[in-house]
Formats: sequence, structure tokens, C-alpha cells
Amino acid sequence: MLTMTNARPAAEPATLRAYAVMRAETKPTPLSAHSAGDAPEALSQAWRVEAAGLALWIGDDPAGAAAVTGTLAAMGPVLPAGREFPAFASSRAAQRWLEQRAAPLRERLEWIGERAEFLVTIRNSAPIDLERAPPPQGLARLAALATRRAGETMARAAFRPRAEAASREVESAFRAAAAAFGADGAADIDCLRSPAAAGGLDLAILCPAPMEIALAAVLRTLEGRLGEGVALRGCGPWPAYSFARLAFDKTRS
Repeated sequence: MLTMTNARPAAEPATLRAYAVMRAETKPTPLSAHSAGDAPEALSQAWRVEAAGLALWIGDDPAGAAAVTGTLAAMGPVLPAGREFPAFASSRAAQRWLEQRAAPLRERLEWIGERAEFLVTIRNSAPIDLERAPPPQGLARLAALATRRAGETMARAAFRPRAEAASREVESAFRAAAAAFGADGAADIDCLRSPAAAGGLDLAILCPAPMEIALAAVLRTLEGRLGEGVALRGCGPWPAYSFARLAFDKTRS
């Protein structure tokens, strides 16, 4: 039986994008019980359709997929919409597609349920040698502040290639560790890079939950090999695909 819950009162747009899929029994707090100000922003701007024991979240906001996925990640296994997810002319069309694709989607959700997410931060640990006390007043002070800001911008730009190279090395080393662990380094790991402050990067890694020890070993080995000025820090585990929210928040900010 097909059911559909409209999470907002507005009329459906001409085209609906797929955001994410999860099990139908995993339900957020009913949005109808909240005022608009209390409802989760991402979910209040989406529709939820159900079929074959699954729930598909859809909407018309290009940024909605990351926002909805990140919001739902803490509630249970959630599958972000990929390129194989089409656009829909109506919620009924979305329901029909969900019913037809139920078996492989359910299998993928089971795979996600066995994964955890870890965040690796890559930062510049070298001190930036800039004059921190500009002259006390006048044009000389403004000139010194402008010079300091330019120096900080140059330092960030200079560090970014090192951060990107470090993120690639972390991912490559971790995939090798995954293969040694018995996992499929390509199929069992998903990664997302996101720019961070001061030219750094955040690397989110989705992997089999028991691989936390392997990731910690990789970070310890690499930090000594990447050279001075590159600091690595790992944290987690988090629910799978929490990094979708990370990317959404960075886009918003």
C-alpha cells in the first residue's frame, strides 16, 4: 500500500528532486506537531512519500539533499540521493519509482547500517610569522592591518595544496588499510572533502564500523611523514552520512 505524508502545506512544484531514502518505520517527530519555527528547517521544506516499507524524501531545493540527509542521519540508516535517482513530475511518480526500486534500496540501507563515519581535520600547525601589533593610530595602522590580512591570505593559499595532498594521502593509506583488514577499499569506503578555515580541509570518511583502530593507526603514521606544519586529528564515530550536514552547513555559512 502506498502512503504519502506532505511535510509542508505548499503546493507541489512542477519538478521534484530526490533527497534521501530511509526505512519507513524510522520516523522523525511529526512536523504537524511543531510550529514552523520549531520544525527542523530541512524537513519542513520537504515531502515524504512511502512505498514497500521505505520512505523517500523529495523537494525542489537544490541544496535540500545534503540538508535532509544530514538531518536524518542521526535517526537511522539513510541513503543520500545519487545520480541514479531521477527527478519526478509528482509525488505519485516518486512513490511508483520507490516501489519499483525497493529491493536494491533496502539492500543498500542494510550496507549503510553497518558503517560509521569519521572526520579527519587537516590544519596548518606552523605559526604564521606576522606582526601582531599594528601602530596605534592613523594611516600607518590601517596599512599595517592591510599588510597583515594579506599575509594571512597568502599563508592560507600556500597551505591549501598541502592540505589537499595530505587528504589524498590519508584516503589512499586508509583504503590500503581497509584492503589489509579484509574490506573492499573502493566499495566499502566513501569520502567527502570540505574546505575549512585557514586553508585547511575536513575529510569525512564512511567505512565499516570496526575500522576505527585502523584509521587511528593511519593518522599516527602519516602525521610524522607529512612534514612540519601539517596537523591531523580524527574524531568519531558518527552516524553514516552525517557529513552531508557538514557540507550543507559550510555552504550556508
